[in-house]
Amino acid sequence: MTKKRKLETWEDFRETLHGSEDCIKSTREFVIRQYEEGNLRPILQDLMNDMKAPRVKPKKKLAILYLMNDLIINNKEIRKRFKTQVQEIERHSKDIRDYQRKDLKVVKIWKDKGLYSKQEMIDMKV
Repeated sequence: MTKKRKLETWEDFRETLHGSEDCIKSTREFVIRQYEEGNLRPILQDLMNDMKAPRVKPKKKLAILYLMNDLIINNKEIRKRFKTQVQEIERHSKDIRDYQRKDLKVVKIWKDKGLYSKQEMIDMKV
């Protein structure tokens, strides 16, 4: 039986981030705790850097997109903070060619749930 690694720091969560529902949920809970402690900025910067980095594989970028989607849906205050990054996230997720349909589904969810107004979506060009 293998011992499950205990995740304690942002770097632990960032390193092990993948697209499973449990992983996204536990990472979201960690990020929300960090937000409540005033530590969201470095996490957001790391996520944005990973979305921009050519070395980061499309599958990892999709996991980041799922995490950001989960945060946007489940936390109104974080949603407000992410508003300015959504356009950039969308622009850098375009290299996820194999996952493009999933990428578009995330944006459709934002529209369908009314997380951002129609004008905000237009302004963000997503």
